[in-house]
Amino acid sequence: MYTCQRALLRPRGANQRLIEAQVGNSYLRNLVTEYDVAYLVLKHPAITNEVSLNLMEILDTVYSVLENVTVDDWLVSLGDASLPTSATVPKRQAGVAKFNDAFSAGYILNRVHPTAGEGNEYPDEDLTDILMTKPEMNYELLYRNCLVNVNGLFHITDYSTRGLRIKDAGRSTYFANNHDIGLISFLDVGKVTVTPITEAMIKPKGTNPLKNGFIVHMPKIDLSKRIVMLSIGGYLHYGEQQYSVTGDRSIDVQWYNLPLAQRYHNSKHLIDLSKFDDTMTRNPNHGEALDLNQANTDEAIKAYMTLSQSFVITIEASNLYYMRHGLERTKLPGRYVSYERPRFPMQLENGLMPSYIAIVEDDLYSIAVTDNMVNRYVADKQPVSGDMYDNGARLSSERQKYASAYFLEFGTDYLA
Repeated sequence: MYTCQRALLRPRGANQRLIEAQVGNSYLRNLVTEYDVAYLVLKHPAITNEVSLNLMEILDTVYSVLENVTVDDWLVSLGDASLPTSATVPKRQAGVAKFNDAFSAGYILNRVHPTAGEGNEYPDEDLTDILMTKPEMNYELLYRNCLVNVNGLFHITDYSTRGLRIKDAGRSTYFANNHDIGLISFLDVGKVTVTPITEAMIKPKGTNPLKNGFIVHMPKIDLSKRIVMLSIGGYLHYGEQQYSVTGDRSIDVQWYNLPLAQRYHNSKHLIDLSKFDDTMTRNPNHGEALDLNQANTDEAIKAYMTLSQSFVITIEASNLYYMRHGLERTKLPGRYVSYERPRFPMQLENGLMPSYIAIVEDDLYSIAVTDNMVNRYVADKQPVSGDMYDNGARLSSERQKYASAYFLEFGTDYLA
């Protein structure tokens, strides 16, 4: 007769990890309804070693058992009957996404024209892209496995034998007067595919305006067996924050949950938002204030969602979890303290994911970023006024503060 030693399980849903548990007293059918991975590790008097049973491969047998039958009771009921077990017990494998600063990693960065070859002379304003190079680097490997952010906002990339091209990064560094570039490698997690969002991919829900939410249709990529993340205006969305995958080729974007005004004021000096701005007419009585009525028209939303910093990210992995590891604020400009070795990307409370340098100091790590000041907007504390203009006004009592921050661990674990 088989006896259950333990189970290897992963709960259904987002941001779940593999666990090991004792399940002898658990209802057998619950294991296949509450978990998407369910292996029983069994022993049998006639077998020397432990064996494993994948419950997902015997669903018909499991559902033939009454709902209130436990694992132990089920095994007893089998008597000497055999099960389709495997002679090997799967082991947990894991991989995490790792971060590196481009300059620290030895990359050479040059502003280049978006279409012309190197060596040609162009005005500085025409050098809108950045070409990232490094001797003996496999640029296709870099492109297939990495995400790149520029001054905390993600940019789409492409590659050739000459290097990794970061689209509009030259324009962004010009806007920000800063060129911090970070790399997040998903090499140990799964291959990354980045798809620009076009207007044709943006579908309304029935006759509703896009501000009530919309669908991003992916005609060429099957999402059913991939992890999906979004970059919207350069801000990374993960774990189904403000979106959800609703079909093999559909992503439901909850536009109304995005803090649009805050992001607009925070990013207008970091990336070129003229495509979005050009959809709106400025009211001379309100200066540069953002008219939220105009900013939420279909035209404006399509412009924002088709910025070069807005794209769909898919990762070829069976699951993805994320964990936040808090950093200690020092109340000094651009400085944090970490008690663990830095290897993950970093995120500030306003959503930016800046590049950082880690310095060992007295068995701790000093984490240095260029800018960690965040604005404290009035609109964060009270609703925007009835005329729906948001001028980015800040609290008079504390206009800015040093941002709280954390390391963001992306990882996958699986049985092999």
